[in-house]
Amino acid sequence: MQVGAVIFSQSEIRQKCRRNLDQISNSEKIDIVVAIWTQTILRRLLQDYHEFALFAPLGFELPLRPVFEKLLLSEKPCYFPRTQGEQLEFYRVRSWGELAAHGPCWEPNGSTEKLEDHSRLAVFCPGIAFSPLGSRIGSGRGFYDRWLARHPLALRLSLIASPQMRFEAWPEKPSDERVDWIVSPQAAWKPERGRARTF
Repeated sequence: MQVGAVIFSQSEIRQKCRRNLDQISNSEKIDIVVAIWTQTILRRLLQDYHEFALFAPLGFELPLRPVFEKLLLSEKPCYFPRTQGEQLEFYRVRSWGELAAHGPCWEPNGSTEKLEDHSRLAVFCPGIAFSPLGSRIGSGRGFYDRWLARHPLALRLSLIASPQMRFEAWPEKPSDERVDWIVSPQAAWKPERGRARTF
């Protein structure tokens, strides 16, 4: 984010956005996700994909449970991440009750059905701030950046509470991976060739 000659670091932006998200109640966050799901562009994006990678949110992130339940009703296979050392791997989950607390995160508990086919995969990427080029600020531990670098063909999308989570710029790291689509209750936003198109 840039104000005059001041450029904020990723850490400063992360703290600012977390404070803003902490002011939104859990029920309001669920309403936001339901509103995002009603967007025609989001459903059109997802219709060509057969498998979906989601995440159980940290306390300040938008909850994806409504999306998970909608996908299950459509009999779409859903996968959630499990940390293994410094890497993520995704495992199939058939009900929210199959997730268990693992440190600050919720991960698949006991599932051994690992995601292997990434050819028709849509990945919901966590993030609390985004740039016009699709760069994202997440928890800061780099798990998703490393996973996305290994699987460049998957569709990458993120849900945001409001356009206020979009920032002009910040110093990027070489390891940062960008998303393909960013969707808020008001619009869907596709970074492309250094420009952002809003639908």
